[in-house]
Amino acid sequence: MLKPVQEKKLTHFFNILDHNKNGKLEENDFEGIGVNICINLAISPNAKEYDYLVTKSKDLYYQLIKDLGKQSGESIVLEEWLNYFDEEIISAKNVTLLKNYIQITVRYVFDLYDQDHDGLITVEEFVDMFTIYGLDSKYTAKSFIRLDANHDEVISKSELIQAVKDFFVSSDPEADGNWIFGKWDD
Repeated sequence: MLKPVQEKKLTHFFNILDHNKNGKLEENDFEGIGVNICINLAISPNAKEYDYLVTKSKDLYYQLIKDLGKQSGESIVLEEWLNYFDEEIISAKNVTLLKNYIQITVRYVFDLYDQDHDGLITVEEFVDMFTIYGLDSKYTAKSFIRLDANHDEVISKSELIQAVKDFFVSSDPEADGNWIFGKWDD
């Protein structure tokens, strides 16, 4: 069973991905995130990179739909989301599925926000992520510092992997990875 801390974090992540705030994760939520990325980066809808970023943004939706045994075009409600992570990953201690979601999330973040494709998330790229998701910018600095484990002023893939793992499974409210998507414990 999910611990209260885990449920709060997963609910927070669900709410971030629910771009249109209708209580369901749908393909258009992920498309909206992709469009916001392009707007933030001033990428024209006519550019090849525009289609790439919108498509990459929707990849997480397609993976979730597949894993929940749903059809493309269907939605995911919070209860299904929480039950899936609880029953299939956390309570089942399914290390393979957990690693898969860690990799998917890390790849998702780097594909969409590592704008110079150097394998590192800079402060500026991290700020862009907060802006695109509509996260409270006053937590950007604290979040970045908590995730930058070696204090080199960038977030590497290995640092993000550990952060995402902490975010998904840690029941410790002080775990650094809890801050990947800003303040979650309102």
